[in-house]
Amino acid sequence: PYQAAVLGEHLARTGKSAGVAARAGVYAMQAYLAAAKLAPPGEGGGALADQARAVAVGLFLDRAFPSDPNTDGARLLAGQILAQQGKQQEAFDLLARVTPGYTRAAAARLVQASVGFELIRPGADGKPSAANKGEIYKRLVADI
Repeated sequence: PYQAAVLGEHLARTGKSAGVAARAGVYAMQAYLAAAKLAPPGEGGGALADQARAVAVGLFLDRAFPSDPNTDGARLLAGQILAQQGKQQEAFDLLARVTPGYTRAAAARLVQASVGFELIRPGADGKPSAANKGEIYKRLVADI
């Protein structure tokens, strides 16, 4: 899967057509995540590095092809990884950009709501200020 991930990332970053490049990027993300699952435990962070590469591709697609439908899949995948890594604010902001027309928009909103709850729940350490919590709540209600 690692070779497929590298090739997919190359196509995403150099592709001439937005649709082809974005689709290749999503495939690259999936291949990086498959490679992460195959990494032996304790192998110097190989799995974490593959997850970081998948997120980097997703963030690239979000910047380079913001209106391509395939980018919504990249946003969802990257948002889920960021949430698992404890980067809730980044995950929330990325998931909020998933468009309503995406076929898995409901799944994206579910993950976004879960991440939003983690950000605003009482007793959450190192989380946003009260004013930012209010803004997150407003965004959640508007998006969902």
